[in-house]
Amino acid sequence: NINYFRALEKAWDIFVKLTECRESLCKIPSIKPFPFNALEELGRTEVDIQRLDEECNDLNVKHRSTGDELERCVVREEVLDQADTIHTLERKIEQYHSQKDDLKKVQLERKQQQSNLDEKLKSLGAGWDEEQIIKFDTSVPAQDDAKELRKRLAQTENDCAVQRSQLEIKERGVEEKRESLRELKRQRGEIGDVDDPNTAQERYSRSRELLGKIRHIKELNTQLSSTKREEAIAAGSKASLRPAQPLPLWPGVLVMLSTVLVLVWGHLTDTLLIAGAIALILLIAAASIFLAGRKKVGENSTEGVVHPKEGVKTLAEQRKEIEREISEQEKIIRSCATSLGLDTVPSQIAAEDLVNTYDDAIKKSERAYDLDTSISNAKEACSRAEASLRKAQEMMAGALSEREDALDAWKRWCRERNLPESMDPELIPDLIADIRQAAGLYVNISAMDERREELSKDIQSFEDGIIAVAKACNEPLGSSPDVILEGLIRLLDQEEESKRRRDTLIEQLNEVERALESASAKYNEARERLEDILNERGAKTPEEYREKERLSRERQELEKSIRDAESEIKRISGEEGYHDFIKALEEYDPISMQTSLEEKGRELKEMKERIDDILKDIGMLKERRSGIEDDNDLTQLLSREAALREDIGQMSRQWAVYSTASSLLKMAVETFERERQPMILQEAQSFFTGITNGRYSRVVKPLDGSDSYIEEATGAQKKVDELSRGTAEQLYLSLRFGYIRDYANSSIPVPVIFDDILVNFDPVRRKNACRAIAELAETCQVIYFTCHPQIARDLTEVTPDTVVMDISSE
Repeated sequence: NINYFRALEKAWDIFVKLTECRESLCKIPSIKPFPFNALEELGRTEVDIQRLDEECNDLNVKHRSTGDELERCVVREEVLDQADTIHTLERKIEQYHSQKDDLKKVQLERKQQQSNLDEKLKSLGAGWDEEQIIKFDTSVPAQDDAKELRKRLAQTENDCAVQRSQLEIKERGVEEKRESLRELKRQRGEIGDVDDPNTAQERYSRSRELLGKIRHIKELNTQLSSTKREEAIAAGSKASLRPAQPLPLWPGVLVMLSTVLVLVWGHLTDTLLIAGAIALILLIAAASIFLAGRKKVGENSTEGVVHPKEGVKTLAEQRKEIEREISEQEKIIRSCATSLGLDTVPSQIAAEDLVNTYDDAIKKSERAYDLDTSISNAKEACSRAEASLRKAQEMMAGALSEREDALDAWKRWCRERNLPESMDPELIPDLIADIRQAAGLYVNISAMDERREELSKDIQSFEDGIIAVAKACNEPLGSSPDVILEGLIRLLDQEEESKRRRDTLIEQLNEVERALESASAKYNEARERLEDILNERGAKTPEEYREKERLSRERQELEKSIRDAESEIKRISGEEGYHDFIKALEEYDPISMQTSLEEKGRELKEMKERIDDILKDIGMLKERRSGIEDDNDLTQLLSREAALREDIGQMSRQWAVYSTASSLLKMAVETFERERQPMILQEAQSFFTGITNGRYSRVVKPLDGSDSYIEEATGAQKKVDELSRGTAEQLYLSLRFGYIRDYANSSIPVPVIFDDILVNFDPVRRKNACRAIAELAETCQVIYFTCHPQIARDLTEVTPDTVVMDISSE
């Protein structure tokens, strides 16, 4: 009853809104729903009518003005008849001016060419005329011969200079080589006679060996003295040596204990790795101690006590071995001294001086050997330089002979062409060039005379054509031909422009008539369309049509509010008990219902308190029963117990009724929350299950107003604040999708705009969310803004016909 009263209280405001909407709906007449764009179509039609009316007025004005302008347009046909001729003359006017300029240029250039020819003949000298210039051979073979002779003379001159320079270089080289040889001989003479490097190296090696043996004998003598002292000490000892005591084992035990302590310390401080390494080292040390102790005990047990005589015998053998080695080393030293030419064995200091002396001898020997090699090389270089000098002298003689032959050939070439033999070969190219220029000037002057006659004929023919056209057009001839042609061109342009203007006006007039006819037809169609729109809804004016459309829209909104309110009440009451719940709401009094809820709450509280008191009494009675089992009043107490048990049974049955009712109500609420959630939650639940790959199966909003929770596929439940940020955003997105789907199903679908809503999703759930967006796009248009290329690729992969627009450049 309490839960039912609370449900009535929760649904009361919705029921009041439902009642108000129904009353408002009754006041509005029943009107057929208008299309969603009815007003837009009406406004468009009115605008079209106004626009077409203005367009018709403008076209009428334009038609009258175009007709007036056409009457004022006049054209001269005699000028247009000469249009082709005038255009031909116009195309040739530049050529005419160019020919006149060319004629002046030809005349000036001929005068200049004649002046240049006179100067060129003057520069060539006396005796040169046109005949001689034309006959002079300026062909390529003649120029090649002159060039070859000039090149030969220059080459022979250059060869002589080169050979002269090479000869001087060779002479200086021979002198330098001889000077270098003299210097090397002087340095070799300063060194004198020395042994060859191999002999010096051998003597140095023997001296180092001698020094090493002397030092070794000194060490052996020291070792011999020490051995003799030890032998004396060993011989004088009389006491027997005791056997060695075994090593104690307690240090090994201490090391083992340290290992255990280190491991415990590592476990307590979470540094087992370091402690393990230290423990391993300690274990190795302990093992070494134990092994050393066992080895020592073994040696003591097997060897026993060493006799002093054995130690003395060993030292004597060592002494004899050292004396024998000293004797052998002295023989080697004497042999080395003899090979070095020494009569006696030197001391260590003398041997060291001898090593240094032979070291210096090696260096001097190597220096002398290097100088001998350099002297030999210098002699060979001098021989080669002298041979090269002799060869350079021979080449110099050949170059001078070639020079004389080249001069003789040049003189013969000049005599053959009546030129002086002393003429400089370098002037021949200039002479040939001047002769060729003079010949070219003669040819140019002749060509210019022909060109002048041709230009004069063309100019006269063009001027005659201009005069003939001017007469045909009845134009005056008092000016120059080019001025007359310019006037004819201007006149033709004016007449052609007038003709084009007349044709254009005629075409414009026809177009205006066609446009006026079309605009009138469109205007009539727009008027008929407006009448059809108004007649369809029984309206006489557009204002009446708009009023009916407003009432229709208001009626649809009220009907939607009624459906939403009924759906909300059904969510609270359930489908089966909806009508009874409505009747209860019609009789519902919020004030009295609040009082009833408080009374029921107090009754429930009192009943729970009574049950608690009875349970306490039962406990006390059980305690008392154990104390009075042997009492004489047992019969009375048993009767009292039976009465109390009867009371307890009645209370238990009453408690069971209430408990069963509470359980049934709870089961009904759970069944409703599981099976009859509102449409928005059902849609959101479907989207959320798809995005999470089925991990969460239900989204529940309890009827008692408590917090919403999410149910996993395993049956576990989580509150919203227990979810991660990404999962919470996915739940919120699913709820928004459910609201959009429900709104699209109950109203007109509208476009949905998203702005990077998937940035906190992992890759798997992001792809699932893209599939949910694709599913939502089947109901309404989706516009998704993102700066992440991967999200764009996921959306395109899910929906291949997705339109992708890159707006980064904008």
